[in-house]
Amino acid sequence: SPATRGTTRSSSTSIRDVETGITHLSPAFKDLSTGAKRIVSHLSKYQSLKVGESVLVEDLRQASQFLGRELGVARNNGRLFIRRGLSDRVVFRPGDRPLVHTHPTFVTRKIHFRDYDIPNADDFVEAVVDWSGVVTHFNKSGIISNPQVSPIINGVIR
Repeated sequence: SPATRGTTRSSSTSIRDVETGITHLSPAFKDLSTGAKRIVSHLSKYQSLKVGESVLVEDLRQASQFLGRELGVARNNGRLFIRRGLSDRVVFRPGDRPLVHTHPTFVTRKIHFRDYDIPNADDFVEAVVDWSGVVTHFNKSGIISNPQVSPIINGVIR
């Protein structure tokens, strides 16, 4: 399973894009950023990682792509946590306020937002980043093209 892949592998393995069904090569562990390596190493063993004040969007994106699953960042009791999800969703914990999650695809289709993200959203703005690094903001009202507030500032989730 992707969550138990060895973190020492030096070559790429295949991952499946959940939107298109197309198989791609995942990055090798050695090619991940330092932050992504930390996320992958921890979430390969555990469901959750408590982080400091912030998480780089690029680290989250790389870790999601390596693991081949969704990852979510939530605030709970004033602290940030990264939650390991499944191939098609993140199950947040009671008390979590979801901020950002990944989509394990290079192109997120609008139907995914309509069927999954928006019905489960709240009033506050959340963000999704796909494996291409494209960030989309939304809340329970729909997709927000130019949000006035965002959990991501200059590539950093706070």
